[in-house]
Amino acid sequence: LQALELLNGPRLEELIVPEIHMTRTPGQAELRRVVDRLYRAALSRPATLQEKKLGEVLLKSADSPQHGLLDLAWALFVSPEFQYIK
Repeated sequence: LQALELLNGPRLEELIVPEIHMTRTPGQAELRRVVDRLYRAALSRPATLQEKKLGEVLLKSADSPQHGLLDLAWALFVSPEFQYIK
């Protein structure tokens, strides 16, 4: 239960939400850079080409760029790779 609380609880949301700021839809190259920066921050490694493409699709399909970035951050933070590293 403690692991679920850490992954889905208000404390993690308090840490993530204020740091996610994106007010406009960036271009394709900029989207891939944003995805790569998020992977570097969360997993201490660059995103692979496939991860950049998938991240770009996620960011483009979201209601807003900020929501897409938040969704991607949550996906990374609940991944086994993040939990192993962090």
